Amino acid sequence: MDHSEQFLSPNALEEESGRHTRSRSFKGRPRPKEHEEHEFRPRRNSMPSHPHPRRGASPAPVTDPTEGEESSLCRVRSFKTTSKGGIVNRGDSVKRKAQKDHIHVHPTNSVPQDAEARRAPGVRHASSSDIECKYQNEENENEVFTVVVLGPAGVGKTLLTTQFMTSEYIGTSSDGDGGDRTVTVQLDGKENTIRFIDPSRDGEDVSEDDIDAYIVVFSVNDRETFEMAVEILFQIRHELCSEKAVILVANKIDIVRKRVISSDEARAAANQYDSKYAETSAALNHHVDELLVGVLSQIRLKHDPGAVEEHEAHKTHKEHRKGSFRIAKGILTKLFRKHSKKDKSCENLYEL
Repeated sequence: MDHSEQFLSPNALEEESGRHTRSRSFKGRPRPKEHEEHEFRPRRNSMPSHPHPRRGASPAPVTDPTEGEESSLCRVRSFKTTSKGGIVNRGDSVKRKAQKDHIHVHPTNSVPQDAEARRAPGVRHASSSDIECKYQNEENENEVFTVVVLGPAGVGKTLLTTQFMTSEYIGTSSDGDGGDRTVTVQLDGKENTIRFIDPSRDGEDVSEDDIDAYIVVFSVNDRETFEMAVEILFQIRHELCSEKAVILVANKIDIVRKRVISSDEARAAANQYDSKYAETSAALNHHVDELLVGVLSQIRLKHDPGAVEEHEAHKTHKEHRKGSFRIAKGILTKLFRKHSKKDKSCENLYEL
């Protein structure tokens, strides 16, 4: 090898550097044309759309999203009846009341034409009229019933109606403040709202046409309250000539040793005035749920023409056979000293 080849001339160096492009700087390379065209693009906006308040300025008022929602919420008590005639308390829940004002419906003619073109063929989309009909059906399904609670003072009417409002045990903590006594009950998947009115406490006059049921309460340890309750039953059936559901309630059954009104005596009074009979202890929350579900069941049955017609036919047939079996029934009662199942039918709140 010739040593003169080790020293290259400047021209040879330029030729050598042209062949070995790896030794060239990255900055020295020519840029593509597409980068040159978009070299001076405008800077995109990276600032927030809402400017920050100036220093020293008063902050904007913060609205509570839950403010005003309490009035639009309601408690729902859920129950389910069993095949053996009992009930199962499925707990309480809170839901928002269905109001059309809470939903904004766009008119149908405001839909763009391109959106109409993208709709799948054969699919019918709900319009504003469909949504209004849906809300009307929901309002019709959830009927509001009015129940009047009657009875002398001191029998536990306020505590009883207060315990209707919740599944939680409230004991004797009811202060009788005259608050709203309205509860929504879901029984076997269907909801109804019940409003309880105590005329002696609320001072509200209710027409007979607006009443769906009566609850007449007396105390088992006070005979005077029982006699007053029987007088109220007489007024409802004979003076008002009301055919509405009536339930005679014997309260304070937890006071066993001081009880002066037996179940047989109270049951006989209920049968005399074609009423239902129930025993409760509002202080212990005993049989209160059963009474609430029974009241709703009686109202539903009274609003069912088929159930009313069947009850009237059974009642007429019973009156026809009553004279024939009166003597035999008296003999059996003296022999066995107990009432038959028919006498206790007034305690079944799930049939007329």
